[in-house]
Amino acid sequence: MAQDIEQARKKIDNTFLKRHLNSQSYQAWSESCNEFRNLWDKYHNNHQLYPNELKLKHGDLSSIQVTLNYLAADPLYFSSGYKKELLTRRLKQLGSTKREIFSEKQVEQLNLILLHKVKSGFSREFRYYCRLAQVFCSQSLVKQLGQLSCSPDLKTRLQAYWMLNYLSSK
Repeated sequence: MAQDIEQARKKIDNTFLKRHLNSQSYQAWSESCNEFRNLWDKYHNNHQLYPNELKLKHGDLSSIQVTLNYLAADPLYFSSGYKKELLTRRLKQLGSTKREIFSEKQVEQLNLILLHKVKSGFSREFRYYCRLAQVFCSQSLVKQLGQLSCSPDLKTRLQAYWMLNYLSSK
């Protein structure tokens, strides 16, 4: 999924610079734009793979699980960071107002997602994961973050400190 979208985006980039040369180049660029748009619509309108933000906002249980699966998969494609920011904000809002709709298994899954984000390196949406941790934090998460704060990897150590700092300020 993410690879297809990224390849289509790169195809747009490659054809964009040549589109002014002749009508065939312009046609190639136009087709690559249509291909990208079709792939984007195909994947983003499939609510088995891609979370429905409106249903999530209202606390739909199946949308919560699809969102958790999406965040666990951590797809990387054009604008995926913005999408993850939005989804983590929605989950935080739900956790703050309707915590009871989350099962223990889902909270555990969220804690694993948070640990994965700490270990996976810098990303634009990391602060939103830290804010999400404020709502769904467990003792196990704090203990594991404490261990990661002693990691030999500088990025992991810094992100563990940052998340612990968010947790201490809640």
